[in-house]
Amino acid sequence: MYKKLLLIALIVFSIIGLVVANMPPVKASDINKKICWGIKRNVNHEQPDLGKENKELIDKYNRNSHGKQ
Repeated sequence: MYKKLLLIALIVFSIIGLVVANMPPVKASDINKKICWGIKRNVNHEQPDLGKENKELIDKYNRNSHGKQ
């Protein structure tokens, strides 16, 4: 039982390591940049609009969002 748990932990940490190693580096200019997030409500119950600048940043770092794309 202990060996199975150790093997599972090793596999999980290996996968996390591979994911982190393949992420693009974050530039200092992006870290210090102020980004305002909010919800732009509408009457049609559609997904909120992200805005051009926020969408570009999300695409640049290959991330997900729940807003209009």
